[in-house]
Amino acid sequence: MQKLKSDNVDTALDALLKIDALLKDPLKRSELTGHVDQLITAICCQLRIVRETHLNDESMNCKEMEKLCKDLLLVLLSLLEIDPLATEVTENPLRCLIAELIIFMVEKRLEKFANAFAIQRSVNVVVLSLIEHTDKTACGLALLRLLMSSLKDLKRCDTFRELTLKTF
Repeated sequence: MQKLKSDNVDTALDALLKIDALLKDPLKRSELTGHVDQLITAICCQLRIVRETHLNDESMNCKEMEKLCKDLLLVLLSLLEIDPLATEVTENPLRCLIAELIIFMVEKRLEKFANAFAIQRSVNVVVLSLIEHTDKTACGLALLRLLMSSLKDLKRCDTFRELTLKTF
């Protein structure tokens, strides 16, 4: 999971490939039990790296970036479809993930991707899946804390607040 936090796109893609294989193997996916929060935190970290670093780099290969975004979302969906693992996610990693996904959803720099609309639609699907499959109490608390922090932080855009409200 450490490799997933890498700012090297190839390293992150390789880590995602291994995690995806682990999730798809019913005999091996139990190895993730007790480590789901770490995985969610690593995915949050990679989403932040994409947003803060890669999207600012004009020399970055857009196809590689699209693949990284797509693979991050696919791993999240795979994880959320496995109920015993999805319900393990606790409030803080969930809050971080929802915040990153909301910010990612309104990210204008994604428009340079050929499949920007598909990526944004996939983010919507992931958020709905989070709400559906994670622990309801943890999810509700995460959303409530996100909303409270967005109301306190006037620097946050109105769109962030509106999207946080819509997830309720």
